[in-house]
Amino acid sequence: MSDLELPYQGVLLKTGETVYRPYVQVKFCYGKKSIKEFFTALVDSGADRCILDSKIADKLCIDYKTKGEKEEFLTPSGKTFGYRHKVIIAIKDGGKFATVATFVENYNRINLLGQTGFFDNYLVSFDKPKNKFYVRKIDS
Repeated sequence: MSDLELPYQGVLLKTGETVYRPYVQVKFCYGKKSIKEFFTALVDSGADRCILDSKIADKLCIDYKTKGEKEEFLTPSGKTFGYRHKVIIAIKDGGKFATVATFVENYNRINLLGQTGFFDNYLVSFDKPKNKFYVRKIDS
């Protein structure tokens, strides 16, 4: 598979400043259930794992609170907790991978693709001056 060349996407902050971030479009599968729509996720080398909003678990019919392993972790807003489940994440035009993701209730933030899960499966290079980044699936 060749590299995906993706543009950074501008995000307007409350201060009026625009910042550029590396977002990808992803779909999710759990067992035989899959979601047809794409979701936006941030490629975040500072995130330890993949963190997803619980609304995705609901759409996949995952009983995430009773069936998942509860985990506490820190976010920029402080301590929170989520529930871990094995899912398949498919990147638009970029392959798919199985990982354990943490679903957080009322996360109300962008979905994160972190070190465990995403960076284990993809090589990522950032070209900030050109507002582009590159993603390549690691051959197994």
